[in-house]
Amino acid sequence: PAAKPPAESTDPGALAARIRQLEVRVARLERRCTEDLAAPGMLAVRGVWRIDGGHIVSPDDPVALLQLPRNPPEEYILSMRVRRISGINTFAIGIPVGARQVLVALDAHASTVSGLERLDGRFVHENEATKRGSLFVPEMESTVTVTVRKDRITCAFDDVTVVDYRGDPERLSLPETFAVPDSRALFLATLGSRYAVSDMALSPVTRSAAAADQGDTTAPQIKAPRSAARLAQFRARWKLQLLPEVVPEIGPLLVGTAWEQRGRRDILGRGTDQFIRFPFPSAKHGPLEILFKTVVHHSANTHIRTTDTTKTYPLAIDGTILEYNGLIHTAFVSKEKKFIPDAVIRVGDRKWYTASSRSLVPAEGGAESIEMTERLFEFDDDPVKQRNGRLTLHQHVRKMDEPAGEITHTPTNFALFRHSGDDSQPYEVQIGTPSSRSVTVFFYAGQDYALMEEYHRHGTGIYEK
Repeated sequence: PAAKPPAESTDPGALAARIRQLEVRVARLERRCTEDLAAPGMLAVRGVWRIDGGHIVSPDDPVALLQLPRNPPEEYILSMRVRRISGINTFAIGIPVGARQVLVALDAHASTVSGLERLDGRFVHENEATKRGSLFVPEMESTVTVTVRKDRITCAFDDVTVVDYRGDPERLSLPETFAVPDSRALFLATLGSRYAVSDMALSPVTRSAAAADQGDTTAPQIKAPRSAARLAQFRARWKLQLLPEVVPEIGPLLVGTAWEQRGRRDILGRGTDQFIRFPFPSAKHGPLEILFKTVVHHSANTHIRTTDTTKTYPLAIDGTILEYNGLIHTAFVSKEKKFIPDAVIRVGDRKWYTASSRSLVPAEGGAESIEMTERLFEFDDDPVKQRNGRLTLHQHVRKMDEPAGEITHTPTNFALFRHSGDDSQPYEVQIGTPSSRSVTVFFYAGQDYALMEEYHRHGTGIYEK
């Protein structure tokens, strides 16, 4: 009879040794498969790049280069999801611009600078495109979007614009260390750090993207990007405590729209017009912006008839909250197509929420700080239908330079102070607070928004253009 194979050893030491042998063999196979090709069409120029599930993982070599398979068109958008695994140094994307290549370097020089390398022969930390500060959060995935046009390069890291260069491509160059075989190829580069990359997408610049630069609001509407990681960062940064889990989602109602409020003119033609625009992002998951324009009409007898002022800020949207210029605002879009920049929002049956912030400048001088206030009004009785009643006022006040704020829950009363009898006009309701001063809120019959007194004085909203 044939001899039986020896029984597998059950000794723990022998099993551990066998597992180590298998791990070594698997590592060798991975190296053999990825030394020259990380995936079909990709060329590992320097270092051993691995495929781990749906991610391309870089080594932590001093310099690692991976040439990507598709040569882009003349104008294009490249987006990807990137996560730092270890280290604190550079993740870079090599991009062709015209007949040249250049690096878009993120978190270079030990996570202190980002920008283009090289510009006018200068490295990332010493040219006009340099942006200082760190970007990557360990083990947190972010969206990186690079948009290349004939005379412009932009790079967005989630909602932050890292690079916005306009100029002659002849000013750009690539350090020899990062040269790849194909001078028209896209490529990835890392320095002394491991990164995981997924969801890479390449597309030509479309009409929608071009329209964003020209202010063309006739381009097809797209939704505001929502990232679970970004929203978690948003809420964590402001330490919001009272914001309900379900709130109106206004981003899709704002992106690509323009709004205006024409002020009244006096007999001399004096008055003020306000305009707000939400331009289309340059890519599907590109950063958002908010643009404010104020036009002041002077007297008809003056030499200068009008004065224009325009300000643009990076914008983040989380449900019903807008963040720009370092502050947050609870905003709303009504069914009459009216945009209310600072509103109290209905979030449930007789429940209303608002969040706002303001800059504080110490009277004795010193650094400016920001104070954030959340309020949740939980009414027992409807403030529009009854002249007085009960509610609980939940309030959270926090200074951004402090680790925690003060949260109070106060049972209190409300009373209708003024109403004309016409339901197109607001119900002015006064609400008791723990301090001696009451809070005034203006409610509107049949509407899902209200206004605090300080914002009601400046008008009830701005209409879609």
